[in-house]
Amino acid sequence: MIEKSGEAYVMPTTGFIRASNLVKVLGISSPTLYRWMDTGVFPKSVQIGPKATGWNVDVVRTWIDARSSGGAA
Repeated sequence: MIEKSGEAYVMPTTGFIRASNLVKVLGISSPTLYRWMDTGVFPKSVQIGPKATGWNVDVVRTWIDARSSGGAA
């Protein structure tokens, strides 16, 4: 579970995660998330609906695991 500013958020085990929740999980701001995407530090979002984008939870977990073990994803 991720807790920030009094809000608890549990990352789903499968599916997609939107930017508003992803920044809570990563502990970063929205501008940082998009800057990381633009510079290739973080995977790009994917279209999940007509007006919605998000990230595959498996891709996010792999990225977090790689960073935790000192590697780059």
